Amino acid sequence: MCDRDETAKIIIREERISRQDLIGHLDCSSRQVDRFIQYFLREDMIKKEKVGKEVYYVLNPDQRQPALSLIRATKNEQLVLLMALNAARQQLMRTPLAKDANRLLHAVNQQLEIEEAEIEDLQEDLVGFRLGDPPLEEMHPDVFFAVHKAKKENKTLTITYQTGRSGLITRNRKVDPVLINLSSWTFVAWCHKKGKHLDFKFSRVLEVSPEMEQARLRPFNPQKHFQDRFSHLAGNTRYTLTLIVAPEVATYFKTKKYHVSQNILAEHEDGSLTVRFVVINDDEVASFLRSWGPKVEVVAPLKMRKRLLEEAEAVAEKYKKLH
Repeated sequence: MCDRDETAKIIIREERISRQDLIGHLDCSSRQVDRFIQYFLREDMIKKEKVGKEVYYVLNPDQRQPALSLIRATKNEQLVLLMALNAARQQLMRTPLAKDANRLLHAVNQQLEIEEAEIEDLQEDLVGFRLGDPPLEEMHPDVFFAVHKAKKENKTLTITYQTGRSGLITRNRKVDPVLINLSSWTFVAWCHKKGKHLDFKFSRVLEVSPEMEQARLRPFNPQKHFQDRFSHLAGNTRYTLTLIVAPEVATYFKTKKYHVSQNILAEHEDGSLTVRFVVINDDEVASFLRSWGPKVEVVAPLKMRKRLLEEAEAVAEKYKKLH
């Protein structure tokens, strides 16, 4: 096919193309292609770029067309797409698909119906989330967005909550969310009933009331709140935990601090790490270690190594009975 519209589509799709390549895409003479190029240059659709003896025609940024339509997507669906594309772009940065990922992200940003400040605010609450590492417990989106809204607007939230140990269900519990921690799938809130800041599991919030009231401003110190805690539980005995972290998950420990005492002692030739913590709660530490499976090995203390070994053997024994 040889017409101006088809030529424009090819230039828009490629964004940067040589005269020879453009001729190769079209079923028309080189003279006709030159006429189209001159027309697009006059219309300021493209600009000429010379590299050595080769001449390229580059699409002007304001001429780029969105690659997809988000007309039917809800606000939350748009946010999902935006965050997924941001994460994908990081993974594709050094691959041949980097350009396509950037172009697609640009197209999505052009069509979003969400304020930039709202996106930044939500990303702040999602910062602890690791793509590809889903939680073992279900978190209802209505609960997350209600907590996010209450935190952002300094509101009191009324929830129905089930405690972990006893399973007791408390209705009409009033809380003022101050921090969301997706690395442990919890949020911190001032509990009106207990009169202090507590950690709440998203998965244990059974219901949230749509009605919110203005909350009192209370001082909250995250560093003090999480001091001497591995994730969100406190214990009594302090000890040093030393781990060998496998190469495939080493990046997580390099870029994220799982505990205030986390210290990388050595980076080994195979990409693995030796990491040390000073911790005080066996149960929470064991839970953290189990979540990494064979990709994290306990070097010390021997007590924790033995505990995980016994638990693994017990699990293996259970599964052997299935045969």
